[in-house]
Amino acid sequence: MTSSTDSRQQLPQAATAAGARPPRLHGLDALRGGALLLGIVLHALMPFLPGGGWLVADSQTSGLADPVVFVG
Repeated sequence: MTSSTDSRQQLPQAATAAGARPPRLHGLDALRGGALLLGIVLHALMPFLPGGGWLVADSQTSGLADPVVFVG
């Protein structure tokens, strides 16, 4: 018959280290934040596109919005 320490050693490491997480990669957090901000800029410029392309169109379009949206 095995003791409780023997059965604990057979569990996967993830089960024994409950709550232990690998270190955060702050560069990926910054990348995600930058992508979020670019998405906000993209969606804010969409109504100003000369050809429309959005549910709401503004009467005053911008020629600068077109390259910014299509590059991003």
